[in-house]
Order: sequence, then structure tokens, then C-alpha cells
Amino acid sequence: KLQFLYFIAKMGSEHHNDALAKAVRLSGSAEGREQVMKALHSVFKVLAWRYTVQSLTAPNAERKAARVSAAKYRKLTGTFEEVRSVNNLMMWLGNAESIQAMVLKGDVSAADGVNGVAVLFDLFYKVADNVKCLANLKLLENTDHKLWATRASTLEFWSRLLAVIFDVMLLSNSGKPTAEEKGLSGKELQLAMQARNKKLLLNFFRDLFDFMRVAAERGHISSVPKPALPAFIGLMGLLSGGVGTYQVLA
Repeated sequence: KLQFLYFIAKMGSEHHNDALAKAVRLSGSAEGREQVMKALHSVFKVLAWRYTVQSLTAPNAERKAARVSAAKYRKLTGTFEEVRSVNNLMMWLGNAESIQAMVLKGDVSAADGVNGVAVLFDLFYKVADNVKCLANLKLLENTDHKLWATRASTLEFWSRLLAVIFDVMLLSNSGKPTAEEKGLSGKELQLAMQARNKKLLLNFFRDLFDFMRVAAERGHISSVPKPALPAFIGLMGLLSGGVGTYQVLA
């Protein structure tokens, strides 16, 4: 009986330590925080849309409460947008490091070229978003934060589109071993390829959801009815943030 209780306590301790390690890993990286905040930001967008619709369509007795809830979630949406912008300050340095690694690699494939341009657009997007954030905080004088928000949106659109194209190019060759995998064989090769292909699929869906979100924000998805557009944008952001969070934790 004591051995059973010890086993249960040990399992609980290991689970607690694993959860703590994952929480530290998630909060300790700018990318991890960004993915979690993107998901929460998107949830607030959907809730703001829901209560806004309810404030217009619900019985008169329920409309006032719906308006209050809609205002609360709109405020939370705006707050999280600012927090995400602050969290993303200087994240473009990671893009610069990635571009430097590609240049030093020397032997660049077509997929590498597409990825390089995608990373470059993402770098410019993050710089534009940084400028928008600093202008919005009144730290940059005579700078129109709305203009820089528009520029950031355009750059993000192209970076997301190119990221999806890059993912598709990699997935088209997912059945072939990479240079690193050619030295493996049997079960070891199979497991390595399975892990790689799982990562490629997660990257594809994360980037696709992000592209759909940005495309909808810019009015490029006409198939979604305009009244439902905020919900669609929120859903795409939630899915992308969820996949991204899973990737950081995995």
C-alpha cells in the first residue's frame, strides 16, 4: 500500500515538474508568449463580435448587458494588441540571424530562396510593427502610427503568403530523406522522417491560418460574409496561436 502511494506521489511530482518546465519554456521565449497572446487576443475578438451581434439582435432587456460585454472585450482586444506589439519589439533580430545563416550556407535551393524572401518580408513587417508600437506609445514624434500599421499589414500579408508557399514546397518532398537523414536506416530513418513531416504539417497549418487571418483583415476573402468577418479573423488567429503554442511546448 505504501509502495502504491509512493508511486502515485512520484507520478504526480513528475507531472507537476513537467508542467512547470513547459510553462517556463512557454513564458521564457518571446515566440512562446506571442503564440499564447495571439490565441487569447483572438478569443477576445470573437467574444467582442459575439456580444456586438447580441446587442443588436437580442431582446431589448438583454441588449444593455450585451453592449457592456462587447465594450469590455473590445477594450481587452485593444490592450492585447498593444501588449503583443511590445512583446515583439526587437524580434526582427531573429530574422536577421536567420538570413545571415542562409547566406553563410552557400548552397541555396529554390525552397531556401522562397524562405529567405519570406523571412526578409517578416523582418520588415516586424520593424514596421515596432515603429507603429513606438508611435502609438508617443515615443516617436511626428510619426503616423496608422500609416505604419497599414505598412505592417502589407508586409505581413506577403510574408505569410511566401511562408505557406515554402511549406508546400517542403511538403512536396516530404517522402524523400533529407541530407541529414541519409545516414540513417530502418526504424531510425522512419522515426526521423515522421518527426520531420509532423513538424512540416504543423508549420503549414500555422502559417496557413495566419495567412487566412491577414488576408481576411485586408478584405481579400470575399467568400466570408462581412458581418461574420471579425469572427473568422478571430478563429484563424486562435487556430494559429493554438498550433504555435503546441509547437513551443512539444
